[in-house]
Amino acid sequence: DLTSIAPAAKWAVTESTFGITEHTGRAACLSTDSQEANPTHSMQRLLATSDDDRLAALHRIDVYATPIAATNVMADLTTRLSTCSELPARIVRSSSVTGMADEAFQLTVVFEDATPQYHTVLLTRAGAAVQLIDVVRNGEPVAPDALTQAIARPQAILCTEQEVTCGTPAVADALIPPGQPQGWLIPADLPRITAGAGRWTMSDPAGVTSRGMGCENMNLTSEPGPTARQQATYLITEDPKAPGAFGMDEMIFTFADNAAADAFTDKLTSAIASCKDRVNTASVQELAPVTSTGANDVGISSRIFNVSQATGDKPVPFQLIVSKAGNRVVYTLTTVSADYKFTDAQLAELGIRIPLRASQA
Repeated sequence: DLTSIAPAAKWAVTESTFGITEHTGRAACLSTDSQEANPTHSMQRLLATSDDDRLAALHRIDVYATPIAATNVMADLTTRLSTCSELPARIVRSSSVTGMADEAFQLTVVFEDATPQYHTVLLTRAGAAVQLIDVVRNGEPVAPDALTQAIARPQAILCTEQEVTCGTPAVADALIPPGQPQGWLIPADLPRITAGAGRWTMSDPAGVTSRGMGCENMNLTSEPGPTARQQATYLITEDPKAPGAFGMDEMIFTFADNAAADAFTDKLTSAIASCKDRVNTASVQELAPVTSTGANDVGISSRIFNVSQATGDKPVPFQLIVSKAGNRVVYTLTTVSADYKFTDAQLAELGIRIPLRASQA
């Protein structure tokens, strides 16, 4: 069954258990069983290889008393996977899987340790049966369509037993599922700065209090135009290398229409880009802008800046992202240090993720 994942790998079963109290392994982001309902039957198998990339898999099938109970469990597992808040992990991507069962959900996450560990997770529900497979590999993720092929045989059996019509699965790239609170970055969106260390935390969104870093040339708390403005603060814990001043403020400004949002974006980005012309102690480096498509086919974009502003005789570095999604503008201000900051690649990924989240509000 697992040939589609790694044709040359030699798989071995390391454990098979037949009750929820016997299961030892857990899928990524699901450290506990669902509390929605207890299965009438539960089977789990752990499989491993001797490959250098530590390729392994967890396969589980739970059958519930009714399809309604299974639907509730599926919704609970999907919600928990979508936030992946139980361990420090970062959401990488998601795919849509159709035609395989009554419903399916796919998500790929990475544990950013010294060697990145990727988990590709696929959930399906056919009638009262919920199936899960989590394939883990160091270095790079397994393709989602390989998982649909791997569980095709047991899925066909489940569909027959549950009297559900299942066909050939179709897998396509999809937007990551919305997090909570909708519209905002969640901790599982944010990359670690130090491999193997750090856990992001998030404050509840509230009114904007940030005074900015000095290059905005506007009062963020009172600049005319927005119909609503809120701010959330993100801090990193459990990383001894993190400087005390490190932190991120995400500010979302909502406007009556796209034109007003465009005008605000242009004013803010122009002020940041020209800061060195107004402030002798400032230096500004703009990275390549990024664009993509968000929820409901809304165009999303970001401009990204590395800015240094002198305080006394010491330069203070910042990383700034100005994003737009429809009538929402997001200003993300991160206070960093010379040796503790996001890489350019991480900033580019955030430049997509930030407005994507805003488009899901």
